[in-house]
Amino acid sequence: MQLQYDALRYKYLAGDMIQIADSYHNLGTYLIVRFRQPGRAVACHLAAALVRTLTGAMGADESARAAAGDVRISGQDTIVPQDLTALCHEVGDIPGTDLASVFLKLSPASETAEQALSNLTAKVKSLAANSERDR
Repeated sequence: MQLQYDALRYKYLAGDMIQIADSYHNLGTYLIVRFRQPGRAVACHLAAALVRTLTGAMGADESARAAAGDVRISGQDTIVPQDLTALCHEVGDIPGTDLASVFLKLSPASETAEQALSNLTAKVKSLAANSERDR
């Protein structure tokens, strides 16, 4: 897992928001596949989706679908962070990263980022619920 953390840290040093989003997405996938940590994985996938949404980059839907898969695996929709503070707290212990500063840089009006996260969490919960019904 250290290599995933290092990759994310280097992307922060480069300041490339798209690459930061990609690293959060990859870390989320790694956490769910290798370590079965759905709570942390959903937070990483949500972080990726939110950064991609705020930058207008492609892939936000892919990250939201991955977060829905994490929720489905855990069987608990309560693990989905409901606000920026909870999201940042969930992934805030990775050395050399500061997700809150990314959101502040991308969306100085925090209400915009909060609304985008609210929309994404609703989408994730809906996707997870729909995939459960399809089983």
